[in-house]
Amino acid sequence: MGRGIHAGQRRQASSSWLLHQGDLILLIRQKRSTGFQLSDTVLRAVCLRRSGQTVQVAGKAAVQLAHTVDTVLTWTEVGRAAVLDALKEVRQAMHGDVGSVCVGLRHGAYFFKERPLLYARARGRRQQRENRDHLLWEAQLFLDEAYRNYVVDVAPMEEHAFIVGVRHTVMEQHAKLFAASQLPAPDFDIEPFALHNIAEAAG
Repeated sequence: MGRGIHAGQRRQASSSWLLHQGDLILLIRQKRSTGFQLSDTVLRAVCLRRSGQTVQVAGKAAVQLAHTVDTVLTWTEVGRAAVLDALKEVRQAMHGDVGSVCVGLRHGAYFFKERPLLYARARGRRQQRENRDHLLWEAQLFLDEAYRNYVVDVAPMEEHAFIVGVRHTVMEQHAKLFAASQLPAPDFDIEPFALHNIAEAAG
């Protein structure tokens, strides 16, 4: 299962690899891709390059923020400036060649549930649609009034599914700063999806 949530839309990532390296989640969609992970005090990035059947590290950077930020709440003006400066420094370290980019979200920035499917091993579009509708309905029950604050998507497996929701504010403030630093619009992923993909890749 490869999945990323993109700012401003819901979409499923096809034929993508999710890698987990330390605390950093990387989504590789092209020959070159960069994963970003933001903590309260440090912005980390690793750029990977695919060459044939191998994946190589093309560059990496760790930039200390000038001011601490809360990675879940809306950032202050000072916090935004600190993250923007760090993004620009990473872009310069990578010589502007980052390929596609993905932000690995820390706990608290997203909602995550594993739920059984209404139709296990769904057959046909009707069962698939009813599975999806039911999962989104469950997400509304779980999140209640906070549902409007999230971008929600689902990832069906054979007998169960993952429901994931990312806070609008988290996506928007990242997207704005990536644009301001002349970096591509980011996708977003969470650790549970990354770990699942590692297990699949390991066979």
